[in-house]
Amino acid sequence: MSKLYGIKGVLNSIAIKPTVSPIDVKNKIINEFKRNAAIDANEVQVEIKENQVILKGKVRNWFEMQEAVNAAWSVPGVSSVNNQLRLKSLDKTIY
Repeated sequence: MSKLYGIKGVLNSIAIKPTVSPIDVKNKIINEFKRNAAIDANEVQVEIKENQVILKGKVRNWFEMQEAVNAAWSVPGVSSVNNQLRLKSLDKTIY
C-alpha cells in the first residue's frame, strides 16, 4: 500500500446488513435444536428482535444451555445472542 500525503488516517464505518429474514433465522435455529440430541427443542423458545436472538426456557444442564447458545450462533445473520435460559434444577425447592 502506498502512502498518501496529507492523509493521517482512514475510518471504516461500513456495516454489512444481513440478507436473511428474522423468520428464517428463527426457523433455522429451531431446526438446529431439533437436530441436536442434547437440546430439548420443546423447552427452548426463540425470539428474534432485529439481529438479536433471545433464548428463553428451561434446560436440564449447563451442557444443554451451551449447546443451545452455540446452535443459535451458528445460524447466518445472527449478530448477538441473549441467553435467558434457566436450569431446571435451580427451579426446584429443596427441603
